[in-house]
Amino acid sequence: MKIRTLISNQLYFGLEPLDLRRGTERTLTRVFGLPADRVRVTRETLREDFRLDTAEGEMLVHAFVSDGLLQADPLTPGNYRLTERFHEFAQARVVAPLERSEAKDLVDKACRLAAQINADRTWNPVMIDMLGVSGAYMSRSEYISELKLWPVVRTRSQIRPRRFGSPMTKAEGSSEIRGLLRSLSPFILVHLVTDTASVERPFSVPFRAYDELIASSLAPAKLLAWSSSLRRQLSGR
Repeated sequence: MKIRTLISNQLYFGLEPLDLRRGTERTLTRVFGLPADRVRVTRETLREDFRLDTAEGEMLVHAFVSDGLLQADPLTPGNYRLTERFHEFAQARVVAPLERSEAKDLVDKACRLAAQINADRTWNPVMIDMLGVSGAYMSRSEYISELKLWPVVRTRSQIRPRRFGSPMTKAEGSSEIRGLLRSLSPFILVHLVTDTASVERPFSVPFRAYDELIASSLAPAKLLAWSSSLRRQLSGR
């Protein structure tokens, strides 16, 4: 089961994260021990578990159904089944938002990871052409609840086959990049796109692939210039 992370300064379905988690926990306690095929809840029990009035309870049930936490029972109108998504919120962890300095460190890590993916994972047919950052990171807030990363990808010009297994598809390569970036922190949201027009505005660009290419292309030239300079110095002795 997926472990969800809730941010303490955000509302979820109109509820504080701790109130949401406690309400889902009360509901699960209510149906504990019942066979899975018999587990049902009603609007009334949900209102009681989440400490809401009638209007608020109706809004919450509608939101839960729309977002996949509840499924209406087609055989018994007014009854609902609990989905795995409902269980995820009952076991979610609640954390404080990122400080801006922490978010900056994560962006730096993401840039280093992007460079590493491009340089080392040469069996991946997809590479990161640019990495954008949008959302709360672009505000002046000192606290950031989520870090939106936008890797803009393109097809790699030269692909080296993996030593084992079949060649990686573009879909698999995109999934790998998405997973690697997400693994840096639960605060990171990854929106992988193929062009900058799809990136949420406003955004900043902390990483571009051509920066890496320029650096790598300049390295031999710098080495040659240094070698020539050294030879001139030695011949002048």
